[in-house]
Amino acid sequence: MQNYEYYLDVFGQHTAQIYTQICLCFPFSATTHHQDIISTLHNGLHRLATAFPWTSGKIIKGNEGIFKIQTLSTQPQVVVKDLSSSISMHSLRESDFPIASLDEEQLCPVKTQPDGLDVWPVFVVQATFVEGGLLLTCTLQHQVGDMTALAQVMHLLNKACRDEHFTQEELSIGNVDSRSVVPLLDDAERLVSKEHGTRSDSSIAPNANLRPKTQEESSSPATSSATLTWANIAFPTASLAALKAKAMEDVPLGSYISTDDALSAFIWRHMTLAKLPRLESEENTTFGRTVDMRRHIGLPLTYAGVAATKASVTENAHALATHKSLGTIATALRAATNTPALARDFKMLATLRSRATKGRDRPSTSNSSLRLNPTKDVMLSSWAKYTEIWSSDFGLGLGKPENVRRPLFRPAKEGLVYLLPKRPDGEIVAVLCMREEDLSRLKEDKEWMRWTRWIG
Repeated sequence: MQNYEYYLDVFGQHTAQIYTQICLCFPFSATTHHQDIISTLHNGLHRLATAFPWTSGKIIKGNEGIFKIQTLSTQPQVVVKDLSSSISMHSLRESDFPIASLDEEQLCPVKTQPDGLDVWPVFVVQATFVEGGLLLTCTLQHQVGDMTALAQVMHLLNKACRDEHFTQEELSIGNVDSRSVVPLLDDAERLVSKEHGTRSDSSIAPNANLRPKTQEESSSPATSSATLTWANIAFPTASLAALKAKAMEDVPLGSYISTDDALSAFIWRHMTLAKLPRLESEENTTFGRTVDMRRHIGLPLTYAGVAATKASVTENAHALATHKSLGTIATALRAATNTPALARDFKMLATLRSRATKGRDRPSTSNSSLRLNPTKDVMLSSWAKYTEIWSSDFGLGLGKPENVRRPLFRPAKEGLVYLLPKRPDGEIVAVLCMREEDLSRLKEDKEWMRWTRWIG
């Protein structure tokens, strides 16, 4: 085994040591041989690591304080579990694959926020056999890459398992030297950015939604005593079309909003409405939203690193929930993701972190504008565009996945929302975490229930 080291990109130097996970649910017949599936995965992972050695590595912190990927094994690990005596594909299908039945403790090779992990593998796969099915979970360490990166690694693994050749472009982008891939600002540009009020390091941190709580938040009685729960909510294709059409009624002439914008606006407004009984009349709510910056800063769209930031909009909670139209909210969300300042801020943060890594200066942490308060704010990450996941069969002979889910993870994160990859029929499932009391009010919201299908 040849030893190697790869430097993580500038955003991989943060210390949010977490994993991004996604689970694909495959049905199979009684004649399917488990060993054939395991062999296909092993062979595919070996081909993947041969072409992209970093996928089989581990995260270390070098003597100079810089995070790197270092040799771990000849290929990423595949963990195999047999839970056919306790979980059946039929029962999952009958209940529409609720998040409570897809616990990371059972289905994931490493938890989202591992405790006491001695080795931090880059990429790990778990094949969980249930009665009449396979639950295949792919996990990527978040310092290595964001959700776009995980989707790209899964794309490459799918090709490897099918024994398809990688293109020269895939090989080139997939093995790029990540130390210099994110464009930095020179001193003149940094000065201009500061004069225009560029936000600080903490305000656009890639993982602000999973940051440790401040002492004030941790000691808050309202936060500590709340019982949190996860839920899956489906938005059928017809509902998405209707919500966007409704939003377009109040969008300024010539302006553009996406289905994601309209759906995000709807989720923010109704989650806030559910919280109103416990909020003061003058309280604000902030909506944070993950933005893939690749196209904004000229990176390849398949770059398998960290290139995401947060855009935010703040409104009075009562006004948002009771007075503002869907189109007005969606327009504000779209504007926040399209502002030129977002790309400038992203490059500034990359520059500050690059200089900090080299010991030249330290990023400012004085501005905490995106340190969201989970009791009233919402942090949404949309995976809706990663539709190729639904077409990935990994050469297993099982056909395409029947369902795609994000496994439940603990501790629960109040106010966190994921939009899962859009189904082939256009439906989008949202994963959200709320207080039980708020979730109960959400279920009593007639407009919310009109456009959704409750999975649980």
